[in-house]
Amino acid sequence: MDSVKSLKELNRKISNSLDSENLFYIIRIDGKFRKIRTRSVPAQQKPYPPLKEVVKDQSIFAFKDVTGTLIGIKSPTYVKGIGVPGFHWHFINKERTSGGHV
Repeated sequence: MDSVKSLKELNRKISNSLDSENLFYIIRIDGKFRKIRTRSVPAQQKPYPPLKEVVKDQSIFAFKDVTGTLIGIKSPTYVKGIGVPGFHWHFINKERTSGGHV
């Protein structure tokens, strides 16, 4: 795939190449990323707090010129209510030491 300038553009290019909008897709992109930002929440203990509370303490990571893997799940619209439709992305660096939710 050619270079893209944003996650929105990447999502659009991938969506345009899919055979069907009614299927689940797993996408893996290995490469060098000029700029990528991830977030991650701290480890949780039982009883697990609600996600809306957990994300208040999330960490943000900014990577520049990093080699790694972007993994995405594309879910169809009909899963709304039981899942989250659209793209969901995670990144991990080549060394497998840093990453998070994109």
